[in-house]
Amino acid sequence: MFILGHLIIAIGTIIRIILDVYIILLILRMILSWVPVDRTNQLVLIVYNLTDPVLGWIRERIPLHTGGTASVGFDLTPLLLLLLIYFLNLFLVDSLLDLGQHLIS
Repeated sequence: MFILGHLIIAIGTIIRIILDVYIILLILRMILSWVPVDRTNQLVLIVYNLTDPVLGWIRERIPLHTGGTASVGFDLTPLLLLLLIYFLNLFLVDSLLDLGQHLIS
């Protein structure tokens, strides 16, 4: 069980790092939407290409953006995605880390 515990802790840690990096990308995306930027810049393209698929998926399912009948005037999908990522960090990752620690001891 010792090795399995360390494996689960490693998986939880990797998931946490991925989620933290995605949070940084999402915050950059929100900042870039507030200021005029060159959309042909490679760094801007990377941020948009990494965040657009998930944000687009949420926009298709939940009408929280401008243009619908339930419009609030601005895009709330990044905020909703941030809340979802924080939930995954608190529930999934912390559960994996606790399980791994329990298996080690």
